[in-house]
Amino acid sequence: MAGKKNIDEVVETEETPVVETPKKKATKQYFTIPYDKDEESMYVSVNGKNYLIQRDREVLLPTEVIEVIKNSLKAEKEAREYAKKKENEFKEAQKAVQFI
Repeated sequence: MAGKKNIDEVVETEETPVVETPKKKATKQYFTIPYDKDEESMYVSVNGKNYLIQRDREVLLPTEVIEVIKNSLKAEKEAREYAKKKENEFKEAQKAVQFI
């Protein structure tokens, strides 16, 4: 059989050494997500772990989850500010067009 190789014919390769990295000790902190009238809870996923966190309650969370929540809240705030700015610009433009 031309396509198959015997076990004796298989070429051995060097093994790649496994380097173990020290794991960081997981730290947890208490954190409260601010109340939002539209949402009772917030869904967060970090490194394949999923969290459904109730708002306006103090909960114990890993620091990396808190970091994701803070980034999300910051992005939400910036988006609201941007939308408000554009809305005001639009209203000013409408007023300018009415006077022409």
